[in-house]
Amino acid sequence: MLLIAGMLTSFVEGCDGKSEPDSKNAETEETSSSETAQAESGGGEKDSVELKVFINGLPNPSDWTWGQDPVSQQITEDTGISFDVQYASDTDNTEITTMLASGEKLPDIIVTNAHGPVRPLLIDQGFVLPLNELADEYNPEFFEVLPKDMDKVYQEADGNFYCIVDWYGDEDKYEDQLLNSRGSASMTIKEEFLEEIGNPEIKTMDDYISVMKEIKEKHPEINNPVWDQNPNKPWLATSLLKIF
Repeated sequence: MLLIAGMLTSFVEGCDGKSEPDSKNAETEETSSSETAQAESGGGEKDSVELKVFINGLPNPSDWTWGQDPVSQQITEDTGISFDVQYASDTDNTEITTMLASGEKLPDIIVTNAHGPVRPLLIDQGFVLPLNELADEYNPEFFEVLPKDMDKVYQEADGNFYCIVDWYGDEDKYEDQLLNSRGSASMTIKEEFLEEIGNPEIKTMDDYISVMKEIKEKHPEINNPVWDQNPNKPWLATSLLKIF
């Protein structure tokens, strides 16, 4: 299974449940080989592949599924890959530890906290495969897009690395990404404030700034913190509506 971390981590599944140490490696390599070959086969027309994903956390938003939005639709159109995403029903790791202990077939990808107890459990007990070995065998170009030194930062005692993380700063791309070292970023506006100024259309950053100024004029008392955008400074909070 793939392990993706960041504050979240994700792992690639190696086998159905857990096997004895000696037989497990052969089984995991066979499973990985067949799945990877299927995903990468077909030069012109892309094969349709659905991967199962388990996110070790509650759904947010609660009603989202893969394929409902333009981004996931485009990913499937470009790659032929879609994802069956399932979420945990708890926040204390009970569901995922029960899944691992049951011996049932594991999902292809698991997303969990990079610094919690699940990540070392998956690695130490052999539930996941080394990404560096999979990349060397099937897709050497993987290292060209992997953020700089992520494989070294998250290298395990055996010399391998097993997870891809978000919230990771790539020093080679600071100028290419807003909030590079902060993970994903989004901008939100309270609905009642938008209604007060007539629900103007927001399609560009200039539109957003204009709306912020209008809200600031109506509500000078508001103090909404945002993260500082300079990746070389500590995480400082400033007031968005006091910027203008």
